[in-house]
Amino acid sequence: MEARSAVLLFLAAVVLVIFIDASLLRQGWTGLNYNCDCSRLVRVDANDQDLYNFTCPVCPQQQQQQNGQPVQQPSDGTSGADQAAIKPEETNALRGAFSFIYSSAAWGRNKDGKGHSGAGSTKEATDNFRLQLEDFLRQKDIKSVVDAGCGDWEWTQFVDWGPVEQYTGVDVVPSVIARNQELHAAHNRTFHARSILEKDNLPPADLLMSKDVLQHLPTPMVHQFVANHLTAHDGRYKYKYALMTNDRCNVTTLHRKCVDNRDLGKPGGWREVNLALPPFCLPAFEFYRWPNHWWGDNEREKVTLLMDFTRA
Repeated sequence: MEARSAVLLFLAAVVLVIFIDASLLRQGWTGLNYNCDCSRLVRVDANDQDLYNFTCPVCPQQQQQQNGQPVQQPSDGTSGADQAAIKPEETNALRGAFSFIYSSAAWGRNKDGKGHSGAGSTKEATDNFRLQLEDFLRQKDIKSVVDAGCGDWEWTQFVDWGPVEQYTGVDVVPSVIARNQELHAAHNRTFHARSILEKDNLPPADLLMSKDVLQHLPTPMVHQFVANHLTAHDGRYKYKYALMTNDRCNVTTLHRKCVDNRDLGKPGGWREVNLALPPFCLPAFEFYRWPNHWWGDNEREKVTLLMDFTRA
């Protein structure tokens, strides 16, 4: 009898650990003290690691500790990758990759045969997300928005911008921006053909938003974006809030073949991204999540993370 009770207690403890572990991963470990230790990423076996070419990311702070060096924070308050200057060939690679995607409709079109941003950016796919975004704009009295990687405005045209007095859309593809200017520009709504990686290419605003963009960039480029736009410079942040939306593993289903934050060899590919996990470790809250029906399964979902810089 005692042995049976011990076994039941052990099994209950295992279930509790799995539940807590999945819950923390699902929430991005919000509020925890990050040490950039990737050992608690979604577990995969050796075959899965080979299949997905997954290598465990190591943050610079952790690497310094491993090398016996004191952890140093940059003077401007950044953590993670240094603010490396963007090379012209990187901008050209971005422009070339996404120009091809839009011109070839590689991500598909909407039900009317229009749009180039894929199934996740249609009006129907974003109905509930738009409601959440509109509520946020009103609750926080957002007056200015910068949209990093605004795309062809396939879903954004249906947003009720409410209190927003100035919207700035930025995308690296000139033809997309030219079309946006023609169809959607207004006295308080402008579009600019620029790379989103450079610090000066995104102006300050109340809100920085980016939907389904970073998941198509290699990790070094995501680090550049984070360093230039989501970290403090001279003790100040460019934005009050940031809403970052990407595809993410649905770890509540404990799928072992889905791994967040695998690297890409070049821009234009795709992978699941969780900015709250290594190697990014951003102090972000989960704002909204919804199913990603593009894949026809429940392994992945779309998740919007909120960064509140007013509390910094």
